[in-house]
Amino acid sequence: MLELISPTMKYIFIDESGDFVIDKKDGPYFVMIAITTGDRKSLENVMRRAKRNILSKKEKSRSTEIKASRSTTRFKEYFFRKLSEFKNYKIYVIYLDKRKLK
Repeated sequence: MLELISPTMKYIFIDESGDFVIDKKDGPYFVMIAITTGDRKSLENVMRRAKRNILSKKEKSRSTEIKASRSTTRFKEYFFRKLSEFKNYKIYVIYLDKRKLK
C-alpha cells in the first residue's frame, strides 16, 4: 500500500482513563491524554523498546495494550526517560473531575 506523507502530517496516539459516565458507582475522574508527533516510527520505537526491555514474559503475553495502572514504576520511568529524549512530540491532557458536574 502506498502511504502519502505530508511534511505537516501529524500522528495522534490517544488514551483515556475512567468512564465518561457521571454515576456514583464510577470513579470521580475522567482523563484523556494525546501525544502528537510527525515522527510516528520513533515514538513507536520508544514504546517497543520499553516493552522489550522492561516487561516480563507474562506481561508481554497479556495484550498489546499496556495499562499504566498495572505497569511497574520501573517501566514508567524507562518509558518517560526515553520519551524525554524524543524531540518531536507534544502532549495534551484533559482532566475532568466529574464530581463538579453534578
